[in-house]
Amino acid sequence: MIVELFEADRKKILPLIRNSLHQLSIQSAVAGNTPGEVYVDSRDDPRSGLIKTSQCNVIFGNAANREFNEGIKEHIGYFDQIICDEPRWDEVLPKIHGNNALRKYRRKYYKLERSRYAEIAREPSPNGDKPEIRLLYADTIGHIDYKNADIVKDWMVLENPERFGRLSLGALVLVGDTITSCSMIDCISGKKIEIGIKTTKGFRKFGYGKKAVAAMVDESFRNGMQEIGWHCVSTNIGSIKTAKRCGFRLWRLSRTTSTAVFPAKKHGSNCGANWSLSICPIQMINRLLKKLVAFPTTLNIPRI
Repeated sequence: MIVELFEADRKKILPLIRNSLHQLSIQSAVAGNTPGEVYVDSRDDPRSGLIKTSQCNVIFGNAANREFNEGIKEHIGYFDQIICDEPRWDEVLPKIHGNNALRKYRRKYYKLERSRYAEIAREPSPNGDKPEIRLLYADTIGHIDYKNADIVKDWMVLENPERFGRLSLGALVLVGDTITSCSMIDCISGKKIEIGIKTTKGFRKFGYGKKAVAAMVDESFRNGMQEIGWHCVSTNIGSIKTAKRCGFRLWRLSRTTSTAVFPAKKHGSNCGANWSLSICPIQMINRLLKKLVAFPTTLNIPRI
């Protein structure tokens, strides 16, 4: 039987997760700060589980739990990416994931080594404009009337942001009344946060993203945050360059993530919406060919 755990019981899964707690989104979802779903085999004494967060999905615990493995299938979406917390799950995953086109990739995790806000703030824009920084708080994030405001509204994942008081939730870079880039909190647990960045089309490669991240980092330290993280897929060269330029250093690589779609290689794209689906048509063609091979050959097809 599969049971969903809600916030009051979610801490029970933490001792079962051995290799993935560096994924801050897990701790954030367990604390109820960001969205998440937790499915286990027992509410009172869980042995196996799956946690789905805004940043990752991790399967953990006893990989030999046949009852759980059978029941969890209905909670794994066809295009869900999955991280196996332990190597034992690598053999089980293809049997419980409904998509047989799974491929593997890795994520890189960074921690801030030093803030470069002062020097980045002084850097002139390549096109000569004078961008302004605006900070977002719980009482202002719902009242943004700048152009491109959807970049913020579509990203906001914090549950009940008012609980964070005067903690800055994001930093915008404005040119006139237009949002060119923003950096926001992806997840939070205690005094730790992970941040991300989005830059709107037409404003990329002008340094706006770097300014947004630097401002967000600086304000987060002022707000008492003690650790600021950043993660991206290992092929996202643009994201890696931005992290390094803003003072982040490589901390660790994740265990391989299984996915049916390929991660973005270009910084600034919405990795969830723009991942290449090239593997999916291939899978469809293979299925079609199998059907054609099995199709009856006794049809009366007229000659031309």
